[in-house]
Amino acid sequence: MKLQEKVDFNKLVASEANYDIELDKSSMPRLQEACVDVDNIKLKVKFYKDLQGLRNIEGSISALCTLVCQRCGNNYEEMIESSFKSTPDLKKAESLRIADKLDFIELDENGVFELYDYLEDCLLVSLPIVAAHDDNDENCQRQGHDWSYGDIVEDKKENPFDILKDLKGSLKK
Repeated sequence: MKLQEKVDFNKLVASEANYDIELDKSSMPRLQEACVDVDNIKLKVKFYKDLQGLRNIEGSISALCTLVCQRCGNNYEEMIESSFKSTPDLKKAESLRIADKLDFIELDENGVFELYDYLEDCLLVSLPIVAAHDDNDENCQRQGHDWSYGDIVEDKKENPFDILKDLKGSLKK
């Protein structure tokens, strides 16, 4: 069953809807802008009411993203994953004194929720701050290029405590 871009949150909660689907990359234009390519977007999501009566959306989303390594300039693939759990019931959460433990979403006046924007936000905040291959990845090494930031200089200074040690030894004589 296809999941719409905008959903009636209350209807989905009332029916305790569960989805395990793949989304088309065209549904995530901002993510596509942030990456070279996006593929294989998988979503697991459920809508439910918990024991305290809070309406919730919970699940996980992942996408295989092609990014540009900021070290070598080559493209590489990274699986971007995000887990989420949110509720639109801020007032109720505050009355239960659990507001600091939850993320909140906004519904419009008709109870409609912009699901795809929310899911895209979850993936966008999971992107690496600096896209780069793993440190030991051979694909990132250019021939003859060293990634160090300068020469390591060994300190040849005399340890000041050695002088105190010698002084203490001479006082005991």
